[in-house]
Amino acid sequence: MSYLWSFQSFDAERLVSLFADPQGAALARLLEVVESDVDDPQDVEAATSLARRFVAAGLSYEGLDRRESRAADDMVALIFSPEGFAEDLGVAYLSDEGMHPSDIEELIARNPLVAVLPALVRGRRAGQEESTQCEYCVLSPAEVASAIEEVGRAIDSPSPWSTEWAPTNARDFLLQPLIAAGDRWVYAQLG
Repeated sequence: MSYLWSFQSFDAERLVSLFADPQGAALARLLEVVESDVDDPQDVEAATSLARRFVAAGLSYEGLDRRESRAADDMVALIFSPEGFAEDLGVAYLSDEGMHPSDIEELIARNPLVAVLPALVRGRRAGQEESTQCEYCVLSPAEVASAIEEVGRAIDSPSPWSTEWAPTNARDFLLQPLIAAGDRWVYAQLG
């Protein structure tokens, strides 16, 4: 199965205010969404306990083991979903089509002096600087601006492309969605 990056812009201040109260209404809604997403009833207690800890920690992965971190990754995806808090976060969907990680790897090869694009190969957890196999990435407005420059330099590189449609894909499925974000935060999801 092939996964593609899709892009959404969102209001980061709304995200912070939603989960500012670790006992507030947002936690109650998140617990409902998490419970509805868990297949095994025996796992509901563990999932809701983790959701409480994750919210209380400010959506931080600190102190989570590998299994808990993967479950928190799923919670982040739920938070940005229409069933979760997409409307509350003012989510704007930026890409009808997606961008394949191998196409991003080609951009990196064309412009090896990149800082942001590697996070769009494997993913990067919120609040972390290192790339992690997590299938999502949150980009600040400054990172979005850097990514736009990195993609532009890669497109303009005189190196040969792997396919004739690769530069068009880079423009249409990565550069344009990032430009459309404006000065908003971006949630990128591999799916």
